Amino acid sequence: EGDLAGRPVVLNFWYTGCKPCIREMPELNTWREACPDALFLSITWNSAEEIRPIVERQGFAFHHLVDARPLWDAFGIVQPPTTVLVDRKGVIRRVEIGSSVLQRRRLLECLKALEAEK
Repeated sequence: EGDLAGRPVVLNFWYTGCKPCIREMPELNTWREACPDALFLSITWNSAEEIRPIVERQGFAFHHLVDARPLWDAFGIVQPPTTVLVDRKGVIRRVEIGSSVLQRRRLLECLKALEAEK
């Protein structure tokens, strides 16, 4: 997987104490099949050791950025889970704070549209 340029990107901000974050992981994994051209990043302030049991149990197959508090601060994340969709040009196109069925459906629809944009 090359650089971010030219690919839609999913940024999923979470931490180990966030139950909704952990609950949504199996569903988020299915997005990888629906949108194979996108890049999927999970961003947490926890360490690799802290997230490993959850990631393995939930089969969370995103690329994991750990110890990433500066990224949380850069994006102004205060309430996880927060999911950010970035288009092929690097423009933030959607931000969802929380994890309801409707929110995840809207995110996936937006991601599919971003992937279709060439």
